[in-house]
Amino acid sequence: MMLHVREWVIDHGTEILDKLVEKDRYQIFWEPVDPNIVVGYLEVIKNPMDLATCRNKLESGEYANLDAMRRDVDLIWSNCCTFNPRDTVFFKEAVKLREFA
Repeated sequence: MMLHVREWVIDHGTEILDKLVEKDRYQIFWEPVDPNIVVGYLEVIKNPMDLATCRNKLESGEYANLDAMRRDVDLIWSNCCTFNPRDTVFFKEAVKLREFA
Protein backbone atom coordinates (compact mmCIF):
# COMPACT_ATOMS: atom_id res chain seq x y z
CA MET A 1 0.00 0.00 0.00
CA MET A 2 2.73 2.49 0.93
CA LEU A 3 4.52 1.87 -2.36
CA HIS A 4 1.41 2.91 -4.27
CA VAL A 5 1.14 6.12 -2.25
CA ARG A 6 4.80 6.91 -2.90
CA GLU A 7 4.37 6.26 -6.62
CA TRP A 8 1.28 8.47 -6.67
CA VAL A 9 3.15 11.29 -4.91
CA ILE A 10 6.08 10.99 -7.33
CA ASP A 11 3.84 10.86 -10.41
CA HIS A 12 1.69 13.82 -9.42
CA GLY A 13 4.60 15.77 -7.96
CA THR A 14 6.54 15.31 -11.19
CA GLU A 15 3.58 16.57 -13.19
CA ILE A 16 3.30 19.66 -10.99
CA LEU A 17 7.02 20.41 -11.15
CA ASP A 18 7.07 19.95 -14.92
CA LYS A 19 4.29 22.52 -15.27
CA LEU A 20 6.11 24.98 -12.99
CA VAL A 21 9.36 24.56 -14.96
CA GLU A 22 7.42 25.18 -18.17
CA LYS A 23 5.86 28.36 -16.72
CA ASP A 24 9.23 29.64 -15.45
CA ARG A 25 10.01 31.30 -18.78
CA TYR A 26 13.16 33.01 -17.51
CA GLN A 27 14.44 29.86 -15.77
CA ILE A 28 14.78 31.84 -12.56
CA PHE A 29 13.72 29.05 -10.24
CA TRP A 30 15.11 25.96 -12.00
CA GLU A 31 18.36 25.69 -10.01
CA PRO A 32 19.69 26.87 -6.64
CA VAL A 33 20.66 30.53 -6.35
CA ASP A 34 24.44 30.82 -6.71
CA PRO A 35 25.61 32.79 -3.65
CA ASN A 36 28.81 33.70 -5.52
CA ILE A 37 26.72 35.58 -8.07
CA VAL A 38 23.91 36.80 -5.79
CA VAL A 39 25.93 38.40 -3.02
CA GLY A 40 24.25 38.42 0.38
CA TYR A 41 21.60 35.85 -0.54
CA LEU A 42 22.51 33.36 2.19
CA GLU A 43 22.68 36.12 4.81
CA VAL A 44 19.02 36.93 4.10
CA ILE A 45 17.62 33.54 3.03
CA LYS A 46 18.25 30.82 5.60
CA ASN A 47 16.40 28.00 3.81
CA PRO A 48 17.09 28.24 0.07
CA MET A 49 14.83 26.24 -2.25
CA ASP A 50 14.46 25.78 -6.01
CA LEU A 51 12.64 23.49 -8.43
CA ALA A 52 15.63 21.18 -9.01
CA THR A 53 15.97 20.60 -5.27
CA CYS A 54 12.24 19.90 -5.05
CA ARG A 55 12.56 17.37 -7.89
CA ASN A 56 15.54 15.69 -6.21
CA LYS A 57 13.65 15.45 -2.92
CA LEU A 58 10.60 14.08 -4.72
CA GLU A 59 12.54 11.44 -6.62
CA SER A 60 14.46 10.35 -3.52
CA GLY A 61 11.24 9.87 -1.58
CA GLU A 62 11.73 12.71 0.88
CA TYR A 63 8.16 13.93 0.43
CA ALA A 64 5.60 11.76 2.22
CA ASN A 65 2.79 13.65 0.48
CA LEU A 66 2.18 16.52 -1.91
CA ASP A 67 1.55 18.93 0.95
CA ALA A 68 5.18 18.51 2.02
CA MET A 69 6.29 19.33 -1.52
CA ARG A 70 3.91 22.30 -1.64
CA ARG A 71 5.62 23.77 1.43
CA ASP A 72 8.97 23.68 -0.36
CA VAL A 73 7.47 25.11 -3.55
CA ASP A 74 5.90 27.92 -1.52
CA LEU A 75 9.31 28.53 0.05
CA ILE A 76 10.74 29.23 -3.42
CA TRP A 77 8.32 32.11 -3.99
CA SER A 78 8.59 33.38 -0.42
CA ASN A 79 12.40 33.45 -0.55
CA CYS A 80 12.37 35.27 -3.86
CA CYS A 81 9.91 37.91 -2.67
CA THR A 82 11.84 38.35 0.58
CA PHE A 83 15.17 38.92 -1.15
CA ASN A 84 14.18 40.91 -4.23
CA PRO A 85 12.57 44.37 -4.51
CA ARG A 86 8.95 44.44 -5.72
CA ASP A 87 9.82 46.10 -9.01
CA THR A 88 12.20 43.34 -10.20
CA VAL A 89 11.42 40.63 -12.73
CA PHE A 90 12.35 38.10 -10.04
CA PHE A 91 9.70 39.32 -7.61
CA LYS A 92 7.07 39.65 -10.35
CA GLU A 93 7.74 36.16 -11.71
CA ALA A 94 7.61 34.68 -8.20
CA VAL A 95 4.16 36.24 -7.70
CA LYS A 96 2.94 34.89 -11.06
CA LEU A 97 4.23 31.40 -10.35
CA ARG A 98 2.86 31.45 -6.81
CA GLU A 99 -0.60 32.21 -8.22
CA PHE A 100 -0.18 29.47 -10.85
CA ALA A 101 1.00 26.91 -8.29
